[in-house]
Amino acid sequence: WPWKFISPVQGGLLVHRPSMEAFEEYMEIVREGNYTPGFTNEAGWAGLGYGGFLGGKAYQGIIPYFYDHFHPNTAVELDVCKWNQVAADVIWRGPRGQHHVGQCRKHPRGGDYENNIPRAVGEKSSTNNGCDDCRITPIDEIYTVHYTACKKPWGCPVARAGNKDKNKRNRIDTSLVHMPTCMKLHREWFQLRKEFEELVHSVKEPEKEIPQ
Repeated sequence: WPWKFISPVQGGLLVHRPSMEAFEEYMEIVREGNYTPGFTNEAGWAGLGYGGFLGGKAYQGIIPYFYDHFHPNTAVELDVCKWNQVAADVIWRGPRGQHHVGQCRKHPRGGDYENNIPRAVGEKSSTNNGCDDCRITPIDEIYTVHYTACKKPWGCPVARAGNKDKNKRNRIDTSLVHMPTCMKLHREWFQLRKEFEELVHSVKEPEKEIPQ
């Protein structure tokens, strides 16, 4: 549904300095189990809206609850088009006729729905509080990739050919991604693997002396 006020944290990447104190806090939250089922802004952890989405009871819900509620202003949100890049569509494309079509999926800052629109390629975020189209982010600007929407490169995925094979493995939903971007990301993975394998094979195992 459009613009749930609380957004989940994507479970593919979290940069966190190990802390037993933080770990114990998480454990206490889980043990308390103060979670309200439902999909409203009054559901989720402590009834504050941190839930009602995939992973709400687990990683995707408890992480934003931990930082927003207990440790505000201590976490930094990274650019999802460059870190943990999924390369999936972040813009509402339907249902047709709805006022939110064409706007960003994230909740607009300050309730500014009018300007919650995709930024043009190269446009600075300061000029538009909307979102970037991660499907067309230049490869050389990406730091890490999460192979979900584009599927795993080692599975040799191909574009989905209609609904008849939508449940088959290794079929890419072209309505969700930009196929040329997925192919480039796959190529990068194979290139990195090739370089790694060559490095491994170039390291010679030290010669061992045979006992007399």
